[in-house]
Amino acid sequence: MKHHDWKQAWNDLEQGIKKGRGPDRWHARPLLLALGHALLEGQEALAQELEHKLGTLRPPHDGIWKQAVLEELNLACTEHVRSADPRYLSRPDYDWGYTLAAREDLEARLRAAEALEIEAPQALLEQVLQADARIAPFLKRG
Repeated sequence: MKHHDWKQAWNDLEQGIKKGRGPDRWHARPLLLALGHALLEGQEALAQELEHKLGTLRPPHDGIWKQAVLEELNLACTEHVRSADPRYLSRPDYDWGYTLAAREDLEARLRAAEALEIEAPQALLEQVLQADARIAPFLKRG
C-alpha cells in the first residue's frame, strides 16, 4: 500500500500558501501518489478526501497547482520513457524492480491527474505507450 505521507505534504502545501508560496512539484508528488494509489486500490474514502482537499485550492493557487501537477507528470513520464531505452533492456543487470515500481507510480499519478481533471499532454502519453510496448516483450519472457 503506497500512500506516502500525504498529510505532511498537505500541511507543507498549506503552510507554503500561508507564507505566499504556491504549490510546486514537491507538493504534487506525494499528493498525486496518494490519490492515485487510493483510486487504483479502490479506497474510495481516501480518494474522496484527497480530491476534496485538492479541490479547495482556489485562484491563484489552482493554476499553480495545475502547473506543478503537469511538471510532475512530465518528469515521471520522461523517467519511464528513458528507462525503456532499448540499449539497456536486455542487460542482465537491468533493474526491472525499479522500472516496474516506477511505472506503477506513474500510473497512479496519471489516474490522480485524470480524477482532478488535469490532462496530460497527448504526445507525452503516446511516448509512455511506446515505452510500454518496448518493455512488454521482456516482461513476457519472465
